[in-house]
Amino acid sequence: MKYMIVLLTLLITSSAYAEEGIERGEALFTSRCDACHQAPKAKSLTLNQWRAVLKTMKVRMKQAGMNPLTSEEAADLDQFLEANAR
Repeated sequence: MKYMIVLLTLLITSSAYAEEGIERGEALFTSRCDACHQAPKAKSLTLNQWRAVLKTMKVRMKQAGMNPLTSEEAADLDQFLEANAR
């Protein structure tokens, strides 16, 4: 019984953390992408297509002298796209 309670606690905490990451990712998607162009709908591409786009945008951001996404920001953005891509 004790292990079940621990497991349920971990699942609930993990789920809440994932939801927060998705919300942070959505905010990044809107703010960082809209800084240079209108951000497309997340559902417009598959997750693999988005990952290819993000690689290209990382290079373009560097060329434009913009700050790159941190590892945490990239993970949050990936969570958002994973939850919302086509």
